[in-house]
Amino acid sequence: MKTKFLAGLIATLIAIVVVVGLAVFMVLVLEVEASKNWFTYTAAFVTIAVWLGVYNKLKPKEEDNSEDNSLPPKDA
Repeated sequence: MKTKFLAGLIATLIAIVVVVGLAVFMVLVLEVEASKNWFTYTAAFVTIAVWLGVYNKLKPKEEDNSEDNSLPPKDA
């Protein structure tokens, strides 16, 4: 990815699709009632995990040149 913003946007869109799919699966297939607390917690943690995974995969790699610039030049 070129920017962190674009990586975050794509991660957000993918996380939304995953959480909606998870909610539909749990309600239609597993027939879970919406009042169950574990449904809410499961959906929240899965969404956070998916978002972090996608964002870390897509964000641009930062080069660490700070060590080279922090040292004073050596006189020979």
